[in-house]
Amino acid sequence: MEALSTTSFSATRHAPPTTFIYDEDSGIYLSMGPQHPAMHGPWGFRVKLQGEVIVEAEPITGYIHRGLEKLFEKRNPQQGLILAERVCFMDNVNWQLAYVISVENLLGVRDLVPRRAEWLRAIAAELNRIASHFLFLATYGHDLGLMLAPVFAFRERDLVINLLDALTGHRITYNYLRIGGVARDAKPSWINNAKRNLKELRKRMNRYYDLYLSSEIFAERTRGKGVLAAEELIRHGVTGPVLRASRVPLDLRATSPYLEPYEAVGVNIALGRNGDNYDRVLVRIKEIEESIRIAEELLETLPYGKILGIDQPVISLRRGYSYSVVEGSRGWFQFLVVSTGGFSKKGSMPYRVKISNPCIQMIYLIAEKLRGMMLSDAIAFINSMDLCIGGAER
Repeated sequence: MEALSTTSFSATRHAPPTTFIYDEDSGIYLSMGPQHPAMHGPWGFRVKLQGEVIVEAEPITGYIHRGLEKLFEKRNPQQGLILAERVCFMDNVNWQLAYVISVENLLGVRDLVPRRAEWLRAIAAELNRIASHFLFLATYGHDLGLMLAPVFAFRERDLVINLLDALTGHRITYNYLRIGGVARDAKPSWINNAKRNLKELRKRMNRYYDLYLSSEIFAERTRGKGVLAAEELIRHGVTGPVLRASRVPLDLRATSPYLEPYEAVGVNIALGRNGDNYDRVLVRIKEIEESIRIAEELLETLPYGKILGIDQPVISLRRGYSYSVVEGSRGWFQFLVVSTGGFSKKGSMPYRVKISNPCIQMIYLIAEKLRGMMLSDAIAFINSMDLCIGGAER
């Protein structure tokens, strides 16, 4: 038998045609992502270019679909607490808050939550909002060439995360909220430390006006770029800082308070003027300052009392459904929990759970707005929306 020749294989082997860039008569197609240093998260766009101008844009998602909604339906409400904060790790306290409120309404125990627990929930939520916005400032500044941005912003974010770590006993994913209250009380030493750190953080905020808004490079890449009109944002259902940057005064903490502490201290809504990349950064800087003020006033007015209003664990859910919405760092965080009721194992688990993430609407709005935009402006526009793809692909 003749020996197999290896030369025949190498002679006929060709490199597979690339799917990232190829020429056609009508233009050039380019894939931005799903793994790209300036595209945050495993997602991307397939864009068609005429020169440097984008004429078509198709969003590409589905890389990290985790089936979170179905996982909720196979677990009891206590086990669901862990899943809720993993919808998006960057603002997990507010995601867990939306889930907890929905379950408490379904159980009929919303009024049993102690006032001290409500205050601690609001404090943790505002600290997490601050940490999320600092993460945006760090990454967005780096994307636009401000090399000092991540140095300062990550330092401030770490200061806030240290406070949450000391309060909750966990870091990054805190698992702090419980059905009927919170897991741990705030010690007097922690309260004093939080007041000191927030006071210091407030003093440092002027640096971000100088670092971002006074930079010629930053202004050149953001002013008048990526303008979004209020009408098109409302048509797409976009909420949060992106909507407020287009002069729409809609913040659930102020307009429909879902926690008593927000009614007690009030919430000032930060607004932009032109709805461009510049205003979306400005609004988030203002919101950090407002969250610092809210947290400071809540620490001063923290009531005494219990931190848990019902016995654990929850055995069964009532028949019916419950919808909840909170104002997260990226917009409205929404949960719908449906239960068939009963005391069986099946009755202790929700029949259906639906999650609405504000980033889903932004993806399709971005695809629409990219048409006619210069390729060099695309990254600055996309990242100004501050998307969380892990939460969008639930």
